[in-house]
Amino acid sequence: MQQNKLFFSGILLTLGNASGAILGFLRNIVIARLISVEDFGIAATFAIALQIIEMSSNLAIDRLLIQSKDGDQADLQSTAQALQFLRGLFGTTVMFLASGLIANLFGLPHLTWAFQLLSLVHLANSFAHFDITRFQRKLRFGPKAIQDVLPQLLTFLLAAPLAFYFADYRAVLCIIMIQVSLGVLLSHVLAQRKYEWSWNQAHIKTIFSFGWPLFLNTFLMIGIFQADRFIVGSVFNMETLGWFSAAFTLTLVPSTLLAKVLQSFFLPILSKHQSHPANFQYISIAMILILVIAGFATAVGFSVAGPSIFLLIFGEKFAAGAPIIALLGLMQGIRVAKEGPIIIALAKAKTKMPMATNMVRGIWIIAALASAVIYQDIKMLVWCGILAEFSALIYAFYYISNYNLARVKNIFLPSISSLVGTLIIFYLASNNISGMKPIQEIAITIFILVIFIPLFFYLNPIILRMFKIQGKKFDKF
Repeated sequence: MQQNKLFFSGILLTLGNASGAILGFLRNIVIARLISVEDFGIAATFAIALQIIEMSSNLAIDRLLIQSKDGDQADLQSTAQALQFLRGLFGTTVMFLASGLIANLFGLPHLTWAFQLLSLVHLANSFAHFDITRFQRKLRFGPKAIQDVLPQLLTFLLAAPLAFYFADYRAVLCIIMIQVSLGVLLSHVLAQRKYEWSWNQAHIKTIFSFGWPLFLNTFLMIGIFQADRFIVGSVFNMETLGWFSAAFTLTLVPSTLLAKVLQSFFLPILSKHQSHPANFQYISIAMILILVIAGFATAVGFSVAGPSIFLLIFGEKFAAGAPIIALLGLMQGIRVAKEGPIIIALAKAKTKMPMATNMVRGIWIIAALASAVIYQDIKMLVWCGILAEFSALIYAFYYISNYNLARVKNIFLPSISSLVGTLIIFYLASNNISGMKPIQEIAITIFILVIFIPLFFYLNPIILRMFKIQGKKFDKF
């Protein structure tokens, strides 16, 4: 029974996240097809600005409610909701006051009003109900799936009419406001508890104690997710940012989806078993292996089929982005593999670990900026990102090994084999894939993955045996 619940919870979580991500991606494709590359670049600046302000005040309250043994307490939840409101108020104020500066950084002083309007997004998010987060403690992912999917579905349906009506970046402004408002509304509709605020000093201390390393980490996350596009937008022009954002989005969506699904799935499970070392070790090793093969699939898929898929989806007007798809795919594949150690650390409340990992990655932002300014070459910029992710990956595995969170020696050989295989396929694809033969290139990708993924699972039976642990305890690992 426990295994069935775990299985169906995982399926529901995956479907919810996948549906939301796919609908959002399809919506962006519709918009990209109907507005100019330059306007698509302007729309990308809205996302960059929103995420920078959002991340700059993130205390990871939702993760605390899932990870903490007291996460089900009503008083902790109401305190978290009060703090969330203050956080949103802070974000709204900062973005409104900084709108002129942000617009000027991107060479868009005439759009200061648009960034001021977007500041209301943070105010709307500040009223979100955390009951949906609390449900995930018991592997109830249905409400979260509804909250993720419905706003994406509505904005997908509205994308074409809005793009036809405005024919420029204003369509994206409307979509952002609608999506955020509906998401907050659904958080209240789907909740069981009454929405309340309280101010418990002990809970505030707990939230800040848990969240401050992640709060600092979010500044580094800004560098991970937005530095590349920020540099392109400020050093190059809006048209270049347009096709770069399209290429970046194509590779980011599946990798982010994988990371989000696996973290949402494994974090509650690992947290549940953190008091039983043998179970925790067993699940940790299996999870790392799953993320390693997921990273392999991501990198290989984009190296071989990525350019063709990019041109089919976005069209010839975005063709300048096709040559960097394989590079971006390799970067995202490494990032997916890196999530394994991070999830393990979070399950043990080692919240400083993601911060330290991202500090390693963030060092490379300076090199990325220098390469963009000196060489005016997008590929050099992406190579800096690849080296940054690889450096962070090495550190993440060192951390969990050094603090005895997981036995890295158990996954050393599979990880190295996957990395070598990825680099060989990437090299061959870089010299032979043009993006002009979509059927052939997609077929080759499917063939490679159909061969290597089952072989990986066969050679690492611990992955499938992991599901038998639920409801059992082992005395040794």
